Amino acid sequence: MPRLEPMAPLSAPVPGWVSPGSLLHARRLHDELWYAARFQLPWPRLAGEVLEPAGDMLALMEGSSAPPPECSVEFDQDPVKTGYTLPRDESTVSRTVVATVVPAEMAESVVLEVTGTVAGKKRVELVDIVVNAEAGTITFKAKGKFTTPVGETDATMIRAVVDGDECGAVKAIVVVPFRIRRDYPQVTDPTLTPVMPENVAIDEKSTPAVPKVRDPFKWLVTTYGHVLTIGINDQFDNELDDLYEGADVQEKFARKGDEYNINRKLDAEGTYGDPVGVINWGPIVHKSAAGGWPMADPLPMPLGVQKQDIRVLVGGHQLKSGIKNRRVTSKIVEGVHHVEIKWPTPQQ
Repeated sequence: MPRLEPMAPLSAPVPGWVSPGSLLHARRLHDELWYAARFQLPWPRLAGEVLEPAGDMLALMEGSSAPPPECSVEFDQDPVKTGYTLPRDESTVSRTVVATVVPAEMAESVVLEVTGTVAGKKRVELVDIVVNAEAGTITFKAKGKFTTPVGETDATMIRAVVDGDECGAVKAIVVVPFRIRRDYPQVTDPTLTPVMPENVAIDEKSTPAVPKVRDPFKWLVTTYGHVLTIGINDQFDNELDDLYEGADVQEKFARKGDEYNINRKLDAEGTYGDPVGVINWGPIVHKSAAGGWPMADPLPMPLGVQKQDIRVLVGGHQLKSGIKNRRVTSKIVEGVHHVEIKWPTPQQ
C-alpha cells in the first residue's frame, strides 16, 4: 500500500495560495483606529493607558487633529462666472467648468451641489455633467438663472460632496449686462469727423433698421456717420468677456411713435459696433427696384444737432444707463461732410 506523507501544519504557507485576509489587509485605505475615530465608535484601550473621554479616539490616531479627507476637488476657475439672457427659459448662456478629483478613482463618487436660492429656485443650474473616472475629472456647464446682487458674491457655491462630506467648493456668480462702459467713444477731432454718404436699402432686419418695413419691401436711405465701438460692463462694473458673445443688442428710440432695433450682437470682448450719424429717408419700394440704389446719387445730408436718448438692451437685459444726452452734429465745411459725436461727461 502507498506510503502516506504527514500533512503540513495549517500555519505553514502553501505555494500559490494567498489568504483572503492578507489581500484585504494589503488593499485597505485606513486601519481600525481611523474608522473608530471618524465615526466616533468605542475602541479598546491599551493596558494602563488613560485618555480624556472627549479626545481618546483622536488621540489614538498619532496626534492627528482630524481624519484625513478621502478626496479633494479643485475647479479650473474661481469664481465661476455665468449668466443668462431673457427670456430665461430660452437662454443658451453657460460657462464650461472642469473639476479635478484626487484620487482619480473617487470621481464617480463625487456629487455636485449648488447652494443659494431665489424664491426657492436655484440661482445657478448645472447641466451636461460628464465624469471621466480615468482622468479624474468632472466637466459640466454652469447656467445662470438669477442675477447675483452686488455685495452677495458668497451667496452661491458649487460644492463637491462625497457621502455628505465636502471635498471642494467654488463661488458661482451670475453676471448680467448692466451699463455702458464710461470710456465713451468721442468723435470731435476735425480730422476724424469727415464722413462719406452711403446709399442703403433697409428693413426691420437690417443695420440700421426701420420697424414695420418687411420683405419684400425696402426703404431707400442715405446715411452719414461713423461706427462706434461700445463696451458693456456687468453689475460689478467689470467688462463683459466672451460669456455673452453673440447676445442680441438692441438700441431703441422713438421716432413718430416707433422703435428702432440696430440688429447688432455682442462680440467676445463685450463690445458691439454702433452706427451713429444722420439719415435722409427716401422712398419705400419693392426689393426688385432697390438693386441699383447703392450706386445712385446720394440724398443730401440733413444738417443740424440731434440730441439722442436711447434705451439699450443686451441679451434682453435693459441697461441701467443707456445712451443719454449724446449729441450728433452734422455740417458741411468747405464741401466736406462732417458728423461730430459728443457724449456727456461720464457719471459714476
